[in-house]
Amino acid sequence: MPPPVAAASERSDLAIKFKKKGAQKSSSTGADHWKTVLIADLEKELKAEHRRYTAMQANRAQQSQIIRYAITGDISSVISVMYQRVKAVGNKGKLTEEDEQFISCALMVVLRNIERVLQSEDGLNSSETLSTFFSFANLWDHMRIFSDDMKICSVLLYDRFDHWSQLRAPDDSSEEIDQILTLMENRLRNL
Repeated sequence: MPPPVAAASERSDLAIKFKKKGAQKSSSTGADHWKTVLIADLEKELKAEHRRYTAMQANRAQQSQIIRYAITGDISSVISVMYQRVKAVGNKGKLTEEDEQFISCALMVVLRNIERVLQSEDGLNSSETLSTFFSFANLWDHMRIFSDDMKICSVLLYDRFDHWSQLRAPDDSSEEIDQILTLMENRLRNL
């Protein structure tokens, strides 16, 4: 007795199922798989390069801001840019070499400005110098991670601010300045 013949609709269903199974085997075997893997790897590499480039451009932008503010003598803006960088370092939880160099350089810019102030009688009691001191004290409170260069710059800045507080005429803020300097000194001793 001959085997039963499948109906035409059943035969077409079997052919479609066979073609689908065959198509799945050929697409996953290697012709397209290496392309997919390569594209995924290149995509990861491109994203990593984009992140690196974006970070480099942000670093350059902050460096140019520091230079511009240093040339114009706008030290409160230098401290503001430093504050942004210190905040970013705090969020990352680590200090990169670029961060260390940037913050150390900016601290030296502030130090240079304070030394200029100490050479002039007018600058000692100016509201701008007082504002610079309080801005730096606020920044100092937010600095949590220190490299050796940053410690050295901070000690030099503390020394200059202490010298400034002794030379300036006493006023209502003198006691607060002395308290802040005492806190700075204690913290520097613990670093």
